[in-house]
Amino acid sequence: MLILFALMSNKGPKNILGPCHNLDRRSLAGSKRYQAQAKMNQIAVELVFQALKHNIPAQYVLFDSWYSSPQMFDQIKQLDLDGTGMLKGYAKVYYRYRERLYSVKGLYKRLRSENSRLRRLINTVVL
Repeated sequence: MLILFALMSNKGPKNILGPCHNLDRRSLAGSKRYQAQAKMNQIAVELVFQALKHNIPAQYVLFDSWYSSPQMFDQIKQLDLDGTGMLKGYAKVYYRYRERLYSVKGLYKRLRSENSRLRRLINTVVL
């Protein structure tokens, strides 16, 4: 059984436990402190890569909404995996679907209309 995790923080001095005068990345403590202050998406991709390196079979990665961003989906796709997760409705974030860019609201609207067209087509073919 393989268990991978990372404790995350930010670079703010109020969030750092204990004095950190000499951050040597070669030591275990130094590498963990450095990892805790890295970007969450970067560390998540590293954990997925480590799991693949240990021969954990996977086809999909399930995301929490914190990690569901176009960059994250792109990085996971580079590992030959697909990602699934809830999307946040940011105003400046767009997702590519069938060679067009959509906001989350626009993407849901497009998929809903395609789904209703597909249902109508199936009903006419079946009848």
